[in-house]
Amino acid sequence: MNIRDRDCLVVGGGSVAVRKAAMLQSCGGRVVIVSPTLDDEMA
Repeated sequence: MNIRDRDCLVVGGGSVAVRKAAMLQSCGGRVVIVSPTLDDEMA
């Protein structure tokens, strides 16, 4: 996935969001998370 230096939005703060955010960040994306609550792994 070619997302290096691109803004990536993750909506939600649960376990699925944790996995998605980690994958996007590992591909070089700039991750922004929007959620009223965050999983302990994300906090």
